[in-house]
Amino acid sequence: MHCFFGILLLLVAGHAAAEVPVERAVKYRQSAYYLMGQHMSRINAVIKGEMPYNKALLEKNAEIVVMMGGVVIDAFPAGSDSGATKAMPEIWREMDKFRQLMHESQSELDKLLAGVKTGNMATIEERFSEASKSCKKCHDLYKTK
Repeated sequence: MHCFFGILLLLVAGHAAAEVPVERAVKYRQSAYYLMGQHMSRINAVIKGEMPYNKALLEKNAEIVVMMGGVVIDAFPAGSDSGATKAMPEIWREMDKFRQLMHESQSELDKLLAGVKTGNMATIEERFSEASKSCKKCHDLYKTK
């Protein structure tokens, strides 16, 4: 239930991200990425056999990942490159390229959700791998270690 309200808060606040102080914009995107990472980890745990397969729960996790992927696309307003952030300044200098990569990642996340809905573990694993590679591409280029 807490997760639901956290997601609801992110969605309601989403359009205001560009209109808030820098610290809040940074915290907003970090929160979205945190949720995304948590739910990707849950999917990965099922793939690895560390958690039991539960189709409904796996779908819910994938839906949250897709939702957060959509949130973070617009979570880099001008001026939010300072403060406690691992986002590299290249994001704002290469915003068109960055947004293109973000949209490509979102497409892979959509495919992950579609794969999860098939219930086929081989498909889920393949789509998870492709989505992870797509996310990593941005992290390698635009996130400090």
